[in-house]
Amino acid sequence: MRSAPLMILSLSLLSVHVSAQQLPDGKTLLDRESNALKSYVSYQYIEETTTQTSAMGTPINITMTMQVQAVTPNKSRMEMKIGNQVSSIMISDGENTWVYTPLLKQYSKTSGSNADLQKFGSTLTADMAPVNANASTTGSESVDVDGIPHDCWVVESRIAKQAMAGMAIQDAVYTSWIDKELGITLKRTMSGKMQGGPLPAGMEMRTRSVKHSLKFNEALPYSLFSFVPPTDAKETDLLAGLNADAPGFGLASGAKAAPKSPQTLQPSAAPPKSPAGEPQAFVPSLNPVSREKAEWPESAKAQGIHGLVSVLITLDPQGSVANAEALTGPQVLRKPAVDAVNQWKFRPVMRDGHAVFAYTQATVDFLDFSKPLTPDSFSEDVGEEMVASQRIQELQKRWPRSPAQVLADLEQDSGEGQNRGYALPRMAKAAVAAGALDKASLYANELLTSAQAGDWNDGNAVHDGHMVRGLVALHSGNVEQAAKDLIEAGKTSGSPQLNSFGPNMTLASELLEKGQRDAVLEYLTLCKKFWTLGASQLDSWIDAIRTGGKPDFGANLVY
Repeated sequence: MRSAPLMILSLSLLSVHVSAQQLPDGKTLLDRESNALKSYVSYQYIEETTTQTSAMGTPINITMTMQVQAVTPNKSRMEMKIGNQVSSIMISDGENTWVYTPLLKQYSKTSGSNADLQKFGSTLTADMAPVNANASTTGSESVDVDGIPHDCWVVESRIAKQAMAGMAIQDAVYTSWIDKELGITLKRTMSGKMQGGPLPAGMEMRTRSVKHSLKFNEALPYSLFSFVPPTDAKETDLLAGLNADAPGFGLASGAKAAPKSPQTLQPSAAPPKSPAGEPQAFVPSLNPVSREKAEWPESAKAQGIHGLVSVLITLDPQGSVANAEALTGPQVLRKPAVDAVNQWKFRPVMRDGHAVFAYTQATVDFLDFSKPLTPDSFSEDVGEEMVASQRIQELQKRWPRSPAQVLADLEQDSGEGQNRGYALPRMAKAAVAAGALDKASLYANELLTSAQAGDWNDGNAVHDGHMVRGLVALHSGNVEQAAKDLIEAGKTSGSPQLNSFGPNMTLASELLEKGQRDAVLEYLTLCKKFWTLGASQLDSWIDAIRTGGKPDFGANLVY
């Protein structure tokens, strides 16, 4: 009888082994899922996606809704909402595809293949190819959709790192619940750590998408798949600027150096002709020559209403404000912000040798800096913020800027005195990106001289001055001098920006390519003195170099 428990255990193990063998291949399930809907004459569904993250310790929930209606093989309509606001509509009739952005009153049209639109979408989402390649089926579960249980396969993918929308996702886990009968993913989750842009460290993010209101093989009116532009809408090029550099200073490691002399730079192409009074450029965050302070309404202050108001500004060729529109911020503070901005004065924006109408943006604060700032000081409508961000991105795509144009805009806006001191780091880096190495050297030396001013910006001036001077030396073939400047850059006392986000690693990355491991290790060790928030990141980079590898500097190659 003592053999009975052993027999039961053996049978149990065998059952588990057989069950595991019977699980379908995860990659095959995901590959089939991408074509499952095409087996129907028509299909409709609504997909709701909730993203959970946090900023400054405050939880943030973002809800997006996508309504999809399609007739196979190639007619489709997708309407995207963020919160209650329609952000975009995409319509395809099989021959042409339109994308309409209601807030901007702009639309784009492409003919034939939608490959370009797929390319556009790929810049905003993660690459799913490695997700499919690493998929494995972990079991089966029941998923409730509209009150009906669906038996689903559970497919999981784990990705150490991948790019998405100019940032990086680390330790990502994707899980899909695929209906066993329909072959369609009814629920999908993703968790991971986001890095890049202004994020000083990894930020946890979780998303959950669920399809519901599924309908198949129902008659859909063809009017759904036709698009007539509204009378007040303008046609634009959705794909313009897809290959533009990522936000930042355009110093990504490995980029080929542009011509060394600024005299050899070719002038930017003239902007497209626009009707009189129509903007011909978008230049973010211009500095006002004169600024009127916004009046904080006493009634709002008494109620504890405070925060930031983001304003989109239209400038005329003289640099006066032709129009100001509040995009985000507490409603009661928007009018005072706009009233103040309407009195600001800017330097003109130049295109092709002429002053033009142009867009810029600004933030007006209603904050009491005598009191500690808390997450509530920056409370905001996240859905509204995302819609505003999309609008700014559309303007950037409408008027992309070459590195030479970015440099010219900074020089035009720099002015004198304190404003120039704050603009110098960006001007020096932009000059390197534009290949104007003579100018970059001049600006770097001016930065190092300005570091004796005795204010909070001195740390930026020391670091960025030596970094740019090192890049100029490296691009001129003087590796030894570049290594010396890298080490001098690491001797900075730090600054609010360096202490939070860490230093730009472009010079360090390029010197590693030249075999200057010792200089880079010394520099990274010096950075520990001011970038205490990034100590663990610095240690991982140091370990990677010491073991013969090259670290992934991620977002620190951008800002």
